[in-house]
Amino acid sequence: WNNIGQQQTVSLTNIPPGEYQLFVNCTNENGRWSPHPRVLGITVLPPIWKTPWAFAVYILLVIALQILVILYIRWRGRQKRNVAIEQLKVQQLKALNDHKLQFFTNVAHEFRTPLTLILGPVVSLLKQTKDAAERMQLKGIYNNSLRLQKLIDELMHFRKIESGKDQLALANVDLIPLTQQIVESFQHYASERDVHLEFSPEPDRFLGYVDVLKIEKIWINLISNAIKYSPGGSLILVTIRERQGHLELKVRDDGIGIDHENQEKIFESFYQNNVSSTEKNGLAKSTGIGLSLTKSLVLAHHGEIQLESKVGKGSTFTVTIPITESHYPRQRSDASPMVPLSNLKERISLEFDTRDFVGEEVAEGSVPTTKIKTTHSILVVDDNESITGLLENILSDRYTIYKANNGRRASAILEAERIDLVISDIRMPDMDGLTLCKSIKENIQTSHIPVILLTAMVEI
Repeated sequence: WNNIGQQQTVSLTNIPPGEYQLFVNCTNENGRWSPHPRVLGITVLPPIWKTPWAFAVYILLVIALQILVILYIRWRGRQKRNVAIEQLKVQQLKALNDHKLQFFTNVAHEFRTPLTLILGPVVSLLKQTKDAAERMQLKGIYNNSLRLQKLIDELMHFRKIESGKDQLALANVDLIPLTQQIVESFQHYASERDVHLEFSPEPDRFLGYVDVLKIEKIWINLISNAIKYSPGGSLILVTIRERQGHLELKVRDDGIGIDHENQEKIFESFYQNNVSSTEKNGLAKSTGIGLSLTKSLVLAHHGEIQLESKVGKGSTFTVTIPITESHYPRQRSDASPMVPLSNLKERISLEFDTRDFVGEEVAEGSVPTTKIKTTHSILVVDDNESITGLLENILSDRYTIYKANNGRRASAILEAERIDLVISDIRMPDMDGLTLCKSIKENIQTSHIPVILLTAMVEI
């Protein structure tokens, strides 16, 4: 009991939740306590966070949290497995591409060898024969062999870029005369088709830090396509300008145009637009490699190529390439800024009707004058007897020819004979051409002999 005296109220605090009974008693006027105290029932409710419903929610939250943890662990496991699978796929794809590239290299080597064996005799026959019918047939063989050789070169270059092995050989070059030379080389073919080809440079001098050989290929592909797909009486405009440290080249034509749905596909490998203008104009049919190779060359320069075209109104190709050294911090620089020597006339002619082109030295068709045989000797080293035979037929009227089918045999001939020049293939059994060349240059007795190495693997 708790005697509260004369107080009318009582305060009870910190009572845990539960059911309670409060006994209340009092005295009369004489101070006697009542024998029957009154009982009050009191229920103290718990706070909301301690109610059964709250504990039920807590249990549900714990269960949900456990489920989420389990789901998260499973999701992470799936992610790790997916990443591992993707990495495995990438590794397998890379290995497959490497095998494909190696296979393609070997096949290209085998293709180039018979092409050489075809072109060599055909050139000799073209120089000797005067019969018009025979010359026409020989020209067909010669020109189509050149076109096949060009296709192989483009495929090998394209594969080299895809494999990431094609490095830029950068140099500071004035792009205006380079472009002017290319445009002038196309003027003959544009005039034949009644197409006006115009070059309009904004600056008179435009120095750019670029790979000249790749830029040349980009220009040739874009301009040749413009001529092929332009009708007679149309205009092709080639413009160059500088824009914020970038070269911007535009090739605009009034040709047949390209459907919007095909504009993205036009840069895909082996894609051919469904048009017949080339066949109507007597031009060589597209192989579907040119624009794909062009885009790869532009991307190699960290640039971009865009196409704007409407059917029946023509197309505009815009190439944007950075031309300052700061854009190529990790690329090697070519010590010589000179434009590489290349047979533009022959390369450009192969973009058009091959029936119209035969090299000037072949087209003459005159019987060669009598050649005086000298005392000089040449050693021809190749495991392909057809190649050594071809070189012997071409050179034997002026030089003494020695032949060997591998490097070891060639070394023996070098020790026994006086040789003035060595012409060797690179890929040979027993001792390859590079090892042979090294042994020649390291030997004081033969180090003065010049060596010419022949290979079909130069682009790979």
